[in-house]
Amino acid sequence: MILAWDPSADVVDPRRRGNPRMPPSDMPEIDIVMVAHNEADSIESVMRSFYKTVSGYARVARIVVAEDGSTDGTKEILTALARELPLHLVLGQHRKGYAGAVRDALCATEAGIVLFVDSDGQYLASDFAGLLAAFKAADMVIGSKIRRRDAYHRILMSRVFHAVTRILFGIRLQDPDCGYRLIRGDLARTFARQCYLLPYSYWTEFTVRMAKASFKIHEVRVNHQPRLSGNSKVYPLRKIPLVVVPQTVGLLKLWAELGRQNLSRREAL
Repeated sequence: MILAWDPSADVVDPRRRGNPRMPPSDMPEIDIVMVAHNEADSIESVMRSFYKTVSGYARVARIVVAEDGSTDGTKEILTALARELPLHLVLGQHRKGYAGAVRDALCATEAGIVLFVDSDGQYLASDFAGLLAAFKAADMVIGSKIRRRDAYHRILMSRVFHAVTRILFGIRLQDPDCGYRLIRGDLARTFARQCYLLPYSYWTEFTVRMAKASFKIHEVRVNHQPRLSGNSKVYPLRKIPLVVVPQTVGLLKLWAELGRQNLSRREAL
């Protein structure tokens, strides 16, 4: 189910408050993509912050959110915001998990540039300009956390997983799973449908597949702060044994599929 934005709502046209250094005709269309599961305490402030910032650099900016079976009022908050902001809300009756929600949200985009950012408030809208500047010479720009502000067990797991990923695929990226990135819109929609092997590291698989298809990927240092509320819903301590096994199996399957071979862009698409 998609709730479309009401164009009669009292919303400032982003073209009127755009970046004064960039003519409106040269400004891109940008879709801001998020997924949300029980983020009632943070989703509105995060969404407003990113919409306000991105609108200053976009001819048209809109928000695409996949709501993933929340039970804390997140769905109601988003439904209300859809009457005020240019928000396309993708709703589902059942929980899809992070990977499934990301896939649905990316496939619902339309713009030439897609900004994905996690909705828990750990990333700052003020870092967007740096990603956009680097995007001029890349097909995807990934944030690389300056100082990760997560639980120690999650940091350790990520370091080991990223090290193994670099060894298996020869990808020299520091933070291939970062949930803050700019992507060419056509590639976001294409590769979204190809990622299915790493349910707990969707963006790692996305990054590996793009890299192996010889697309240009850059990293930009970004700030990282503690969650605005609650705890991680992907890597709680009690779920570590349930996460490690499918992650390992999925990584090996991805290696078996892609190995050390680089595909041409045409073969990947």
